[in-house]
Amino acid sequence: MKTARKILSAIFAVLMIAALLVACSTTSGSPASSVSPSASEASPSADAASPSAGAEDTIGYLTDRFDHSSRAPFRIAYLCNDISWAWNAAISDALEKLGKVLNYEYTPYSASGDHDAYINEITTLADQGVQGFIVGIDDTLGGRVFEVCSELKVAFIAESTPFHDDSGKNIWLSVQQDQYNNGATATQWLIDNYKNYWKEPVDPAALGLVVLNYSIVSGINEREPGAKDTFLKAFPGAKDNYFLGDLVSMGSAGFSMQGGSDMTSSIVSAHPEIKKWFVVGLVDDWSQGAARAAETLGKTDDILISSVQADAFMNEMKTGNTDSCYVAACAVSSSEFAVDLACGVVALLEGRATAQTLWPEWQLDGYATIKVRGIMITKATYQDFADKHTIEALVAAAKG
Repeated sequence: MKTARKILSAIFAVLMIAALLVACSTTSGSPASSVSPSASEASPSADAASPSAGAEDTIGYLTDRFDHSSRAPFRIAYLCNDISWAWNAAISDALEKLGKVLNYEYTPYSASGDHDAYINEITTLADQGVQGFIVGIDDTLGGRVFEVCSELKVAFIAESTPFHDDSGKNIWLSVQQDQYNNGATATQWLIDNYKNYWKEPVDPAALGLVVLNYSIVSGINEREPGAKDTFLKAFPGAKDNYFLGDLVSMGSAGFSMQGGSDMTSSIVSAHPEIKKWFVVGLVDDWSQGAARAAETLGKTDDILISSVQADAFMNEMKTGNTDSCYVAACAVSSSEFAVDLACGVVALLEGRATAQTLWPEWQLDGYATIKVRGIMITKATYQDFADKHTIEALVAAAKG
């Protein structure tokens, strides 16, 4: 499979170069093809240079002034492993709303962890006329998704986990988080603010950190060093009190709120010598689970929880559970993520950018990888963040 991927990548690269040399008006959302005839006819290349298109550097962003209503609607799908996860659900909701703004019909698909079904669905949807794909992948899916999307000659962009070759080189478009920094930010907030919750002095020798991870997904695993380095820099005397809760050990059930609860309960219960705990969930669902574990253990006064991503945190606050020890989150706007993904795929389908020219300021190894850095929100500030990051608010700000 790896050898085949390398051969395919080389063939696609040669074909792309040849296509660009033969016809400079040809644009592409896949490695070796032009856009579909309907897309080309609806949006000729001349439109990209017209006044209505806006400045060149806004192509692929919501600030682009191009009239998307001047063509027939595209058909775009979002595929993910499980749409019940708070992050995926929020992205899907945002993508559906953006269809009205960017003029596309939207189809979501949840594979429920079945990778074969995921791959088969790409082919099924393409056969049904879907032209663009936003693919939420993990490392085990990445190679297969890249191959099938390339073979089908559809426009596609990876969500959260990038496409890499065997050497780790970036080989296609993606939108992901600023992984290391977001892990560090979620941890630093606890370090900076724990004294507001724990009035008595804390002995570093009795302070522990649990980081809830899922190591086989690189887009998540890259957050863990940021959390660990930040904790040990602040508390070098607590180096033996760093506990990595790798939810992979729990099988498919680990990637869930219940997995976060069970892992937190197991680690905390096994270490009575630790009197105070920080818990950082590298995915917000797990931090919500950790809060349930703290309640069950009767340790809500001894545990402070933060997370990377904030959709589950905001859901927690909206339920009225404001006494939760899940107190803060490094908020990465799922709406902004969806905006970048949708605008990027639409730009490819309209023939106004290629995989090699989209988002040039974010290029890495020849293809753009947008990295989104989060900001910390709390019980006091989450509503303001939520209000400013609805699709409606982002669209209004872009038009302003």
